[in-house]
Amino acid sequence: MPFEQGQEVFIKNAPKGLIGTIIERRPGDAHLPEEQAHYEVRIEDERYYRSTDLEAIPEPEPKLRLYSEEWMAELHRMVEAGQRFAANTNDLGARDQFVEAGSRLGWVVPMTDADHARGK
Repeated sequence: MPFEQGQEVFIKNAPKGLIGTIIERRPGDAHLPEEQAHYEVRIEDERYYRSTDLEAIPEPEPKLRLYSEEWMAELHRMVEAGQRFAANTNDLGARDQFVEAGSRLGWVVPMTDADHARGK
């Protein structure tokens, strides 16, 4: 998937993990397949990185309207998944459902590699 100008990316193979903003695809790479292309990325200065060294940072999901039918369904899903996970901490599906539902409610913010690199 090509990266877009202005898109934030996590630079996976950087020493401490860096976050940058796509400026543009290197003009000389127009004929190359995406996985071999380089992008100019603004960090403190601009550098070119191979596209395989970049990871898109997903946009946050919009939160559900408080107490709406969908919000109540997610609350029920989060509570049920939390109870299942508390009963069996090896149930990673329950953990994932808990985090996903909590994220949609705006109560849980999952840590990503990009967040870790930012020190959050």
